[in-house]
Amino acid sequence: GLTALSWGLGAAMGLTHVSLRFEDGGFGDAGLTELGAGLGASQSLAHLTLSFSSGGFGAAGLTGLGVGLGASKSLAHLALAFRTCRGLHGFAVVALTALVQVLTPSKCLASLALSHESSSSNSDIFSDLDMSVLGTKLATLKSLTTVSLDLQVSGTSAVAALCDSLQDAHSLTNLTLPRSWRLCEPVEMMVLGQGIGLLKSLTNLALKVSDYDDLGDASVKALGYGLGVSRSLTNLALTFNYAHTIGSAAWKEFFQGLRALQTLTELTLTLSYYDDLGDASVKALGYG
Repeated sequence: GLTALSWGLGAAMGLTHVSLRFEDGGFGDAGLTELGAGLGASQSLAHLTLSFSSGGFGAAGLTGLGVGLGASKSLAHLALAFRTCRGLHGFAVVALTALVQVLTPSKCLASLALSHESSSSNSDIFSDLDMSVLGTKLATLKSLTTVSLDLQVSGTSAVAALCDSLQDAHSLTNLTLPRSWRLCEPVEMMVLGQGIGLLKSLTNLALKVSDYDDLGDASVKALGYGLGVSRSLTNLALTFNYAHTIGSAAWKEFFQGLRALQTLTELTLTLSYYDDLGDASVKALGYG
């Protein structure tokens, strides 16, 4: 059934957008490989969104999918989401990295979004080295301008490692970084901010800083000064879900650091889920 669907859509003349959602799929690696081959054979497909829940495929299937899609002559925008796929449990880091690597033959892929959610094991969490390797693979996609990553990472240093490894991605203009990490130490936040700032072509950044209450004043200040080194950022979207833990003095310092961003024209701040931000912090934000 999946083979027929894949090659049928691939043969549809003039079809430019496809969005498929698979829930509780009974197919394995062979099915996913056929899906990539069939859709990759399309002469017109430009936008593809695939969402999988509880699938039985593993790393081999993702590699097969990537090989097929990487051969496409028209695919410009690719979004892949994997949620609690049992075949990926314990292998997600290896599988997603292999997927990106086999996409490199593509000469037209401009946008890539990867999302993975797992509740299985620590081996599905991207470490510093894992993120560095992933970033290096992404940088080889020379036509890529937009990257969005929603992955489970070990901490701030892992995201910083990603940004450092993306320095050779000279066409990258839009970046959405992984969310929900702990360990927001000031030094690591400074390194992260500077790593982002040194991405010379980056103009748009979305960053969900922390889902936890351990951010702290020093880390917020460090992030502001780190981002201030950028000479290209024009649009910045930051989310601080636990903004009530950040003092007014820290907000002043944060914006003092951002003042060095001479290119910034648009700023979106999402500050808190809570009603205890405080008058002083709101005033500091306004003056900043």
